[in-house]
Amino acid sequence: MKPRTQRVPVEPASVYVAVDGRALRAWRKRRGLTMAALAAAAGISRSYVSMIERGERSAIHPAIVIRLAAALNLSNDEFIRTTEPRHY
Repeated sequence: MKPRTQRVPVEPASVYVAVDGRALRAWRKRRGLTMAALAAAAGISRSYVSMIERGERSAIHPAIVIRLAAALNLSNDEFIRTTEPRHY
């Protein structure tokens, strides 16, 4: 008999933070960082940074937001406030 796999609970979407990739790109460029440098400083992959900046990933886990903010030398509040998607 095949062993049962344990289901991993999925976090509700409400725990994720909306991030505007264009704003993230602007902060990265202001800080003079490449995508690779930001990714390394935040402990995530360069491709993930690229997906965020292109808008392919707009709901980011809070732990990643904290690491991106630290890598950009921003407070968590400032990062969230300045990268919040704007709807005009």
